[in-house]
Amino acid sequence: MKILVYQIGQLGDTIVSVPALRAVREHFGSSTRIVLVHDAINRLVTAEMVLEGSGLVDDFIPYSPEKAIGKKLQAMAKLWRRLRSEHFDAVVSLLPSDRPRWALVRDRMFYRSCGISRLIGFRPYAEQEIRPRNSSGRPAQTPNEAVLRLKRLFADGIGVVNGNLFDSPLLSVSRPNRDKVDGWLRSRRNRPDRPLIALCPGCKKPGNAWPAERFLEIARRLPI
Repeated sequence: MKILVYQIGQLGDTIVSVPALRAVREHFGSSTRIVLVHDAINRLVTAEMVLEGSGLVDDFIPYSPEKAIGKKLQAMAKLWRRLRSEHFDAVVSLLPSDRPRWALVRDRMFYRSCGISRLIGFRPYAEQEIRPRNSSGRPAQTPNEAVLRLKRLFADGIGVVNGNLFDSPLLSVSRPNRDKVDGWLRSRRNRPDRPLIALCPGCKKPGNAWPAERFLEIARRLPI
């Protein structure tokens, strides 16, 4: 079989999609060819860079969503010809849970026009499911985004036997890339005998910003 997976976003969206990618790989098996189509807006960090060597994806199809209508139509036509020529058995959506209903309908129509009859995970979420409120009408704790992406797959028949979808580490690194990083670190570390931990407090959206003192608190709690 040949399965197409549709995912948008860069580093954060790719990471929260890993449990769902594991579910897809387990459900369809190691002999299935899984191809990821992803947007390549940010050339510095792409899904291909993050998932290379993970064993979850066999090939990648990047596309560049353009803003100008003429270039956008050209990009979509090029993608359409590529996908139609590949003859995929199914397409799996790993889109953010807040994807609007109208956008999901548009996505479904596009992939059906590519000759893909089986669509998985294109279920829209109700506003209350992704942004719940308590009895007082105030925002309540939101569900984990990785869990929401999995629930859509489960609802469309993606069955999983093993319960290791969230096991750490989430990603594996190929040996050449690991050797490259090890060499880079050896030339720069002042205390190679001590554990090395990285914290990444940056984000693109103000709504995702976490106070710096919380990152400091995480660092203080680390068992090192």
